[in-house]
Amino acid sequence: MKLRYRPILYIYNKYCLKITKYVILLFILLLLYMKQNEVKYTNYNDTNKQSTTIKTPAKILINSNFVIRKEAISQMTLIQQRIYLLKLFGYYSTTDVEQKEIIEKHIINYLSKERQIFLKNNNANLEIMSEKIQARLHSIQNPQNCMNARILLCRIEPYKCGFGCIMHHISYCLSISSGTGRTLIIEDEGTKIWGSIKRYNVKWNELFRTITNCSYDDHVKPFLSMVQGYYGPEQRDRIIFMTHRVAMKDHQIPHAPEVAPMQIKNFLIENHSNPSLWFLGQLIKFIWRENEKTKNEIDKIVSKTPFECGPIVGIHVRLTDKITESKIQKLEDYMKWVEFLV
Repeated sequence: MKLRYRPILYIYNKYCLKITKYVILLFILLLLYMKQNEVKYTNYNDTNKQSTTIKTPAKILINSNFVIRKEAISQMTLIQQRIYLLKLFGYYSTTDVEQKEIIEKHIINYLSKERQIFLKNNNANLEIMSEKIQARLHSIQNPQNCMNARILLCRIEPYKCGFGCIMHHISYCLSISSGTGRTLIIEDEGTKIWGSIKRYNVKWNELFRTITNCSYDDHVKPFLSMVQGYYGPEQRDRIIFMTHRVAMKDHQIPHAPEVAPMQIKNFLIENHSNPSLWFLGQLIKFIWRENEKTKNEIDKIVSKTPFECGPIVGIHVRLTDKITESKIQKLEDYMKWVEFLV
């Protein structure tokens, strides 16, 4: 019996040995990989307490031992970076309150330092690009001959909503008009565009400078009977009107609204963590140019603000119409970001 099964046992032992060698080799390679991609990030709650160690991938570090992987985080907004790092450090997987505080403290410290360095290195480049964009918008919005200019009419009257809502609608219109090479005209700037809301009983041109040298009364109103709605970038009508963005979902548009043009894509990726947000800011910057009266009122408020006493931070706690749309945040949650900003 022993002689009969010896060849089988020999074959089994032979292959078992090879398999074992491969398993051990794979295990060693796995250990080496884990060691290479794992470092210790030690931080201290205070000098009298034992240090806490957090393990994290080696290429996403924070201090001299801790280097963020650029391609993984450069395209994130500030909030996205914070959430990403919280998950990375196991903030949501621990129930230790002290550990949570340590993790959050060091993440905020890192984001604060990164923000300062980022702004210092990139603000000059962004300012130059901003000047170019503002100059281009000014050129489109102030044609030499308004009677021949291609015009996009931005209708506001039907949209009785708050200040932020109106601003976003106008920026949407400006995004489409600039993308199609049209001059944007706001429908009758002299009407009380927020007349249905008691708190905003004001005219657009009572707050801001006119957005164009062309006039609604002179260059659009006489042709209203011929004005067509916008339906696509190939449209040849000289004057068209823009409806609300919800109604635009079925129409072809020249580019994604309020998204940075492809021509400056690479530049913005290198110089800003949120290119689309920065470009939207450029649209708002052009729209939101206060007139002399508004500027004087703002200057009065600024003159009474004690900036010399230290950093001044304004907190917008929104508990009106949004109270049914999102959960209430404690004031302490806002203060964490105040500390980060200052």
